[in-house]
Amino acid sequence: MVNVGCYVGCHVLNHLLFADDAVIFAPSAKGLHQLLDICADFAISHNIVFDTVKSQCLIVTSKWAPVNPPAFYLNSTLLPLILINILVI
Repeated sequence: MVNVGCYVGCHVLNHLLFADDAVIFAPSAKGLHQLLDICADFAISHNIVFDTVKSQCLIVTSKWAPVNPPAFYLNSTLLPLILINILVI
């Protein structure tokens, strides 16, 4: 069991799956790196290929937060980054 992800009450939520789509999320870059590494290891051990062409990373931050987004990789492929600033009141 992995305790990386977003806490909802006392439960850790770090992925959503539907058909052949997956969403992986974490409250930090370090956590997302860990989850992507777990996905890559799982893919190798189960002969699964993630389509990195359709994959991307989304970072949501406040308008005033300094952002130097890290690079995220899946199977040694750099994932495109989308950055969204939200207004926190």
